[in-house]
Amino acid sequence: MTATAKERIQGALHAVEERVDAARRAVKAKTGLRDPVRPLPYRGWGADGALHLRGRVLEDEGIQDIDGDGLAGRLWKMWKRYESDEIPGAELEVRLGDRVERLETDEEGFFTVELEGVPLEAPWTELEVRLRSPLNDDQDNPPVTGCVRVAGPNAKRAIVSDIDDTIVKTGATSFLKHARTVLLNDAESREPFAGVGALYRALEAGPSGDQANPIFYVSSSPWNLYDLFESFLELHDIPLGPIFLKDFGVDEDKLLKEGHTSYKVDRILRLVDAHPSLSFLLVGDSGQRDAWVFEEVVKRREGRVEACWLRDLDPSDPDPDIEAIEARVRSRGVLMRRVPHLGEAARDAFDRGWIDEPQRDAVLRAVS
Repeated sequence: MTATAKERIQGALHAVEERVDAARRAVKAKTGLRDPVRPLPYRGWGADGALHLRGRVLEDEGIQDIDGDGLAGRLWKMWKRYESDEIPGAELEVRLGDRVERLETDEEGFFTVELEGVPLEAPWTELEVRLRSPLNDDQDNPPVTGCVRVAGPNAKRAIVSDIDDTIVKTGATSFLKHARTVLLNDAESREPFAGVGALYRALEAGPSGDQANPIFYVSSSPWNLYDLFESFLELHDIPLGPIFLKDFGVDEDKLLKEGHTSYKVDRILRLVDAHPSLSFLLVGDSGQRDAWVFEEVVKRREGRVEACWLRDLDPSDPDPDIEAIEARVRSRGVLMRRVPHLGEAARDAFDRGWIDEPQRDAVLRAVS
């Protein structure tokens, strides 16, 4: 297929999608069937007087009120997540202290807050997000709090972690296993890998206990799963942090958005550039392309990454490509290795003074 033909098909699909969505929204608004419209700010991040926060305006499907204990309930909740009714052109007001900004959502209901020259308080700076329109006649309209992660004054490093098959078991390398996990499990029924919470809490606190090192999560899953991941972190006492997810669907330029590798590289590089005083620790797994992502970041930001850990999905099956990447990264003075469990990462972190002995032992107990 030629590039021109592909562009025409993408443009046609995009136009059809927009017309269908617009017609559905118009019918629901006129008939009073539209659910209350709510802004959903995702956790953002801030550094050097600038903050960055993304969010989305959606119809409130009442997902939190659905009984998800049974199979039918979990399937219904997942369907409602993916069948989200976004609101393009919604008008919002964002307030941080005396600073007030007006903004509008894009065609997929997303909004982006970019503020410079604002006071930031570690570890979290809060701002107020209020929807101005559209509003149903009878709906309440309280402001929603947006949270922005800010590195503490004693922070030494930042941690960037994958999610699927790094902190939560999903079987991402197998389509059927991954689909079953995504569709049939919610935050309560998903299982974290042993030691994740203990290790990440230790890295966040540092050996002194007061470093407040920020943790960021980067996943190739869609934004529709944001509430599930956030609930999972809270439920399993894994430190909260900004979660970077992907846009999926049809748009004017491409059928699906960025590829896995380029998407992750771009997000991590942006974080590295925004935190010039911090070193970075990268945590992923051997099942997808995290090794390639980490090597690219190490090459493009010389001296900024201290360690890369890959949770090894199959220690009995060596991967010569990953072994070659590990050797190249180590030749640049960066620790990189596959680990059978996160207790090995805790040993490395202790050996380098990034956590203390009790913190290391807590992780080792968790994985034993």
